[in-house]
Amino acid sequence: MILSSALNLSPHTSAFRGDGGKEPGVEGFVNPSGKVLPIESIPALAKEVSPSVVNISTTQVVRLRRPRTRNPFGRQDPFEEFFENFFGNMPREQKRKSLGSGFIVSEDGYILTNNHVVQKADEITVTLLDKEEMVAEVVGTD
Repeated sequence: MILSSALNLSPHTSAFRGDGGKEPGVEGFVNPSGKVLPIESIPALAKEVSPSVVNISTTQVVRLRRPRTRNPFGRQDPFEEFFENFFGNMPREQKRKSLGSGFIVSEDGYILTNNHVVQKADEITVTLLDKEEMVAEVVGTD
């Protein structure tokens, strides 16, 4: 089950120089409880929460329209029938695939992601850290 959101939920932005040093005034990361964590604790935090991060792949079936081109041979193009017989009829639908990420927010499998990741998706597959794949559906958006 996927919930999607367009909210920015990040509590703090950190900045680093190209030489790896911290920018002045950047002391650490503020977690949701308001406690400032030292920069060195971020890798440990990432390791702890990584199992809750998921990959979301979506497929959207898009109907294609035949392009309207000016026909120099009048209303019926004599080559159209030839090309359809030789190459077959052009597909009228196309599958568009996209990738995104989200994170598990409850023990019963709810996942939170940005709306653009799942918007207009016909099929949604979630891949966990251990490579296990599951079919998902959108249960709400904002």
